[in-house]
Amino acid sequence: MGSPITSLLWEIWQKGRRSFLIVLSCLGVSALLNAVAIGTFHAHAGAMEFFSNVFGILMVVSFLFLMGIFNYTEANPARAWNGFPYRLFILPVPTSQLVALPMISCVFAVELVYLGWIKLVWTRQQIERPEWIAVVFAAYAIFYLSTLWTLAPFRIGRLIALGLGGASSVAVACLPYLPFLNSVWLSEQRLILIVAGGAIGAYFIGWTAVARQRRGCYLRRLGVKELFFKIIDATPGRTKDFRSPSGAQFWFEWRQSGWLLPVCSFIVLLFIVAPVTWFARNDPVLDLVRIVAVPVILGFAIGKGFIKPVFWSANLAFPTFLGVRPVSTYEFMAAKLKAAAVGVIYSWLLVFAFLALWLKFWAKTMDINRYFFTFRQVYPHSWLLITVLLALCLMAFTWKLMVAGLWHGLSGRQLLYYGSFVLQLAFLVLALLIAGIWDETINVAISADRLITIVSAVLALGVVGKFVMAAVVWRVSDYPRRNFIVWGALTASLALLAILSTSLVMNTYRAEHLLILLALLAMPLVRPGLTPAMLVRNRNGRFNWIRQNNKAIFVSLFLLCGIAIVLGLDLGRFNFKFVDVGGHDLRMLVMGRGSPAVVFETGARGSGGAPLEDWEKVQPELSCLTATVSYDRAGVGLSAPGPAPRDARQIAQELHLALQRGGVPPPYVLVGHSFGGPFIRVFAGMYPGETAGMVLLDPTQEEFIEWEDKRKGHADIKDSDWALIQAGFREAHASAVPTNIPVVLVTAMGPRVIPAFVPEKDKAELELVRPVWLKYHSQWLASIPHSQHIVTKESGHGIMLAEPDLVVKIIRQMVEQIRNSTSPSPNQTGSNPGK
Repeated sequence: MGSPITSLLWEIWQKGRRSFLIVLSCLGVSALLNAVAIGTFHAHAGAMEFFSNVFGILMVVSFLFLMGIFNYTEANPARAWNGFPYRLFILPVPTSQLVALPMISCVFAVELVYLGWIKLVWTRQQIERPEWIAVVFAAYAIFYLSTLWTLAPFRIGRLIALGLGGASSVAVACLPYLPFLNSVWLSEQRLILIVAGGAIGAYFIGWTAVARQRRGCYLRRLGVKELFFKIIDATPGRTKDFRSPSGAQFWFEWRQSGWLLPVCSFIVLLFIVAPVTWFARNDPVLDLVRIVAVPVILGFAIGKGFIKPVFWSANLAFPTFLGVRPVSTYEFMAAKLKAAAVGVIYSWLLVFAFLALWLKFWAKTMDINRYFFTFRQVYPHSWLLITVLLALCLMAFTWKLMVAGLWHGLSGRQLLYYGSFVLQLAFLVLALLIAGIWDETINVAISADRLITIVSAVLALGVVGKFVMAAVVWRVSDYPRRNFIVWGALTASLALLAILSTSLVMNTYRAEHLLILLALLAMPLVRPGLTPAMLVRNRNGRFNWIRQNNKAIFVSLFLLCGIAIVLGLDLGRFNFKFVDVGGHDLRMLVMGRGSPAVVFETGARGSGGAPLEDWEKVQPELSCLTATVSYDRAGVGLSAPGPAPRDARQIAQELHLALQRGGVPPPYVLVGHSFGGPFIRVFAGMYPGETAGMVLLDPTQEEFIEWEDKRKGHADIKDSDWALIQAGFREAHASAVPTNIPVVLVTAMGPRVIPAFVPEKDKAELELVRPVWLKYHSQWLASIPHSQHIVTKESGHGIMLAEPDLVVKIIRQMVEQIRNSTSPSPNQTGSNPGK
C-alpha cells in the first residue's frame, strides 16, 4: 500500500464488502421496483402505499448494514473491552487522522447511499426536507463511532447509549415537521447548526478517548469503571457450586447474552415507548400494538447475535474455551434454549407490567374498551382462554425468533448465517410486494373460493415437506425426544388458538383449517434436528450423524402429514355449494332434511354483511330436525359480486332463485338477524305463499334508523350505502307480513350488567338507546297477529353467538308448531323461554 491511510481504507473495504453488496442490493431492488411502480401502479393509492412500506424497510436494512461496515472496533478479552483496534496504534499516523478517517468514510458512505435513495427510489417527494435528514444521518454516523470507541469497556452501557442516541436522532429529525412547535430555536436552520455542533463535539470526544487509549489510559482504570465494579462486587452473587456442567453452561449463556432481551425491553419501554405513549395519546390501539411489538422486534434483532457461539464476537467459529468444556453438544444447545426462554419470559413479564401501568394511569382506554367489549360478546365463554393462549403464543413466537437460527448460527459458515437473513428479508419484501400489487382486478379474476383452495394446497405441501424432512433429520439426530414434546405442546397451543378464534380472524367456512396449517408451520422442527450436527461440525470439524431409534417420532410425523393433507383438501368446503342466480354464484350451506326448511339471513349494513358462519352455532343443531339453509349474499364471504342496485328486493329475488336451484322446496321459516330482519320481511312480502314463519333476532327497525339519523346523522356512512339502506327500509315498510304465520321477535337488552371497563359515555349511550330500540320493536309487533315478543338480557346484539341455545329452542318450537298445524298463539309479550 502507498500509505497508512490507503491501508486503513482497504481494511475497511475488505471487512465490509459483503455488507456493502447487501446495501447496494437493497438500493437496486428498490430502484427497480420504483421504476415498475411508477409506470404500472401510479394511479393505485393502496399499491403505492405498500411499495412505500417496502422501500422504508429496505432503506432501514441498508443503513443498518452500512453502520455495520463502519463498526470499526476490535475485541480485546485481556482488557475486557471492545473498542478502537489497538494494533493500529503503532502506525505512524496521528490520532486525529486515525479517528477522522473512519468517521469521514462513514459519513461519505452514508450520504452517498442516502443520495441514491433520494434520486432513485424516493422520486415522488415522499421525503420532505431531504437536506435536513442528510444532516441528521451524518451527525448520527459520527455519534455512532464516537460512542463505540468512548464506551469500549461498557457493553451494556454502550447498547443503552446507542439506543438512546438512535431514538434521540429520530426525535430530533421529526422536530421541523411538528406544526405545534413554532419556536425559532426549532427552525431547520437553527437545528442544522445545533446538530452540526453536536457532531463536532462527538468527534472531539471520540478523538480524546482514542488518544487516551493509545497512551495506555484505557477506561478500565477510570474511577467510574472502578466504582461500577465495586458496586457489582458488593451485590449478592452466586456462591454455591453448580450441580452439573450443564448448569454452569446455562449460567454462562445467561450472563453472556441471555439478559439482553429483558434489559433492552426495559430500556425501550422506559425511554422510548413510555414517552411516545405519554405525549401521543390519539390512538391507544396503535400504542397497544407498539408495546406488544417491543419484545418481538427485539427478539428478532438480538436473536441474530444470540444464535452465534459467542454473542459479542463476529467470528462464527466455535471458541476453544467453549470447545474444551465438559458439556455435550446437546447440553450446549439446551443451555442456549433455556437462556433464551428465561429471557423471553422476563421480557414479557415486563411488557405485561408496563401494560398494567399504561392502562391504569395514562392510556385513553375508550377504544380499547370498546374492542374488548365486542371481543367478549363474540366469545362469551372462551375469551379468557383465547387471551391466555394469545399471550403464550406471542411468547413462543418471540422465543422462536431468538433460537430458530441456531442451526446456521452454530454451523460456523458465514454463507449460511448471512444467507438466512437475506432470505428472511426477501420473503418479507415479497409478501409486501404481493400485498401492494394485489387489487380489485385480481380479486375479480381469482374468486375467493379458488384463492382459499390455492392457499390451502400451498400450506399443506409446505407442512408435508416440513414433516418429511423432519422425519429424516430426526432419524439420524441425537436430539432428545422431550424437545419433540415441547414442539408438540407449542404447536397444539397455536392450533387451539386457531380453532377458538377463527370467527375473529377470518370469514370463511371452516377457516380454522388454514390457521391450523399455519400453526403446524410456525414452530421450527427441521432446524432443531439439524443443529446438533452443525454444532458438532463446528466444534470438531466433522459431521456426526447418529442413527436413532425414534420410531414414535417417525410415525407421529407421518400421521401429521396425513392430517395436513386432509386440512389442505378442506373437506368442510364440500358441505356447501355454489348456485348460479343469474350470472353470479352464491355460496350456500344446505344441511338436514325435512319441512319446513329454515332459511338464515345474516345481518350487517346495506347489501353487504356477515358470512354464513354467523350461524355455525345454530345451524348444525337444527339440521337434526329439518332442512336448514345459510348463504352468503352477493359480494359477501365467498359469493361473487352481484348486479346493482343491491336493494332488498334484489337480494330477496336472488335468495328465492338460489333456494329453487339449490333443491330446497318451500315452505320456509325465515330467520333474520339485525339488518337481515328487513330482508326477510321483503322476502315474505314477495313470496307470501312460500313463507311459513318468521324469526327476527334483534332486527333493525326503519323507525329506529330515522330516529338515529335525526339525532346523530349518517356522516360515518357513504352516501351510496345510505341510499341502499333507505331503499331497503322503504321496501320492508311496504311489505306486508303474511297472515296466519307465526312471528317471533327477540330483542337483546343485554348484557344484564355492563362491565366496569366500558366508558361512561358508552354506558350513557346504551341507557339512552335501549328503551328506544325496545319501543320500536314493540310498536311494530303490535300490528302483527300471531306474534310473540321475547326480551333477553343475557346477550347483546349477537344473539346467535352469545345465546345459541335460545335461538335453537325458538326455531325448534316454531317448526314443531307448523308441523302440528296448531293455531298460533295470540299477540303477547313474553319473557325469555330459555330462562
